[in-house]
Amino acid sequence: MTNTEIQLSSGKKVTLEEFSIKMTYNGLLVGVPNKQLNYKIIRNIIDSNEGLRVVFTLEGAYQDKERLKPYIYSARLSSEPIDKNFDSSYMYAVWFGNDITTMTIEQMIQILDIDWEGEAEDFKF
Repeated sequence: MTNTEIQLSSGKKVTLEEFSIKMTYNGLLVGVPNKQLNYKIIRNIIDSNEGLRVVFTLEGAYQDKERLKPYIYSARLSSEPIDKNFDSSYMYAVWFGNDITTMTIEQMIQILDIDWEGEAEDFKF
């Protein structure tokens, strides 16, 4: 099995465990995007992770005042533990973007400016 190692902008090396892209308003049949719908989309992402830590990057997430960017990106990342009493650390990062063809996955994750020590969570196997 080959793991994808990514170096964050901070220099921290992490392993990409999972990556996904989906359309933000996929399935919207009636109405237009608004603050209430956007809140529901964000809340559903958090709730769907069953209590696992989700780190959202909402800076730059909006195309305009009422509309989120068209794509939701998510990546489950892991690395060495922050506290050596644990086995590993992980983060489930979620952000919104415009175009899925202009950058590699590694480039998308590098520009997030992730504070691993402040945002990742340690765990034991």
